[in-house]
Amino acid sequence: MVGQGDEALLQPPFDPELIADLHAGLFDPPFEARLGAAVESDPQARQVLAALDSVSTRLAELRADNTPAPPAPPEVLDRIHAALAAEGAPALVDTVPVVALAEHPRRRRAWIPAAAAAAILLLAGGIALGTGVFDEDPEAPAPTMAQPFLPRTDEPDLGADLTPGAALIMMGRSSLGPLSGPDALAGCLRANGVDPATPLLGSGPVRIRGIRGILMLFAGPRPPQITALVVGAECTESRPETLARSDIG
Repeated sequence: MVGQGDEALLQPPFDPELIADLHAGLFDPPFEARLGAAVESDPQARQVLAALDSVSTRLAELRADNTPAPPAPPEVLDRIHAALAAEGAPALVDTVPVVALAEHPRRRRAWIPAAAAAAILLLAGGIALGTGVFDEDPEAPAPTMAQPFLPRTDEPDLGADLTPGAALIMMGRSSLGPLSGPDALAGCLRANGVDPATPLLGSGPVRIRGIRGILMLFAGPRPPQITALVVGAECTESRPETLARSDIG
């Protein structure tokens, strides 16, 4: 039996996380059938499904590729081990209440399969760890007050180009920094020729060519494409600050 809360989930616009859960087969069959029919009638939701199909296809291709990946440089492994060790240290973060999954039996968070997909892409997609995510310049100046939204520990370095593998690490994440407000985001997207109603599949802070920016992933113009867009922190409706853009797939 579908409750009143479930009925609300069957109406557009559909949350991309809800569509990801549907794509992953996480709902019971009766609700999955109803949600699937509702999603199929919405063009934007179909774009998200097509993008997820594209990612699944790419992951299947990577699993079938038996070419061994090059070993990570020792200094990179040292950084990974240090980062993992630091995870055990107490962190000064705000606590939030823990909600049991049993309270939301029909819906689970979509970040788990998305994070797993990103991890597979990182390991199997040939991303150069030695010059990518873990690179930090020890002589770089400390972040200024004008850029407080991008912590260095959560700032992948894309290098000189926006490659598909590097872009897709943001799939399922949600961190827009100064663009978190709906008006700020909508203005920036319009400046870059993106319809603000386009589903956002992932976002987060990055560096590209040494410049700090925000990477956003959208359903692409021709399914199953995904559009990756990197903009500067000062992006507004009158100032696009486009750093990189690419249609993947």
